[in-house]
Amino acid sequence: MDYEYKVWTGVTYEYSADNNYFWEQNRKTQPSSWRYHTDQVRYDLNSHGYRCPEFSDIDWNNSIVVFGCSMAMGMAVDESEIFTTLLAEHMGIPVINLGVCSSSIIYSLINQSRLAEQNYMPKAVINVWTYAARILQATQDDKLIHHGPWTSYYEKWDQNFYEANSTDKHCLFLAQEHIRLANVLWKDTIHINTTFSGMIASLGIHLYEMIDYGRDLAHPGHETHQAVAEHLASLLQAQGL
Repeated sequence: MDYEYKVWTGVTYEYSADNNYFWEQNRKTQPSSWRYHTDQVRYDLNSHGYRCPEFSDIDWNNSIVVFGCSMAMGMAVDESEIFTTLLAEHMGIPVINLGVCSSSIIYSLINQSRLAEQNYMPKAVINVWTYAARILQATQDDKLIHHGPWTSYYEKWDQNFYEANSTDKHCLFLAQEHIRLANVLWKDTIHINTTFSGMIASLGIHLYEMIDYGRDLAHPGHETHQAVAEHLASLLQAQGL
């Protein structure tokens, strides 16, 4: 997990594209009943930039650990409304949210291998697999860049890098193999694979649908998180947790 590409830490009320500028733009398009005219979104990030306790304070072997991108991280919803918070309430077990905004499948797998390398075996591992066309690049100056459809906003060489590595067939093959590796990695514990991506769902992964939207009008809202938490709780309980 040392590869984390952090920007924000501590308590903040805006994060990445869920910021005051876009909030002001979104307000103009929403009816007066829109909750986010007044409701705040609190992000409580540890010193590594994750929406969870400090790593040294976590009892990993007695927790449920969740990996994914901003869909798992809970972008644009309050701490109290993320499915990981709700799932912890359902199960009575700590749920550790290791979602990273804009990250790729390989980035998630790197974090999972780092956790397993320390001989931790959580009570359950949940993967909310992100979109296949997410590319992780290590630069010459030791930075990690998360590439995706937004890469057009970057310099031209970044766009060329993304286009050369983001064809559907190429990305889907890599996604399938990375998910297979995760299944091997967590073969001795409960492991659940889910996604919000139709392409990833074509690999036999359970697909979550967006029921509503958070403050940024792009990521899942509270009702979606509630449905995800209830579904995951039923799967975990069916497996004896």
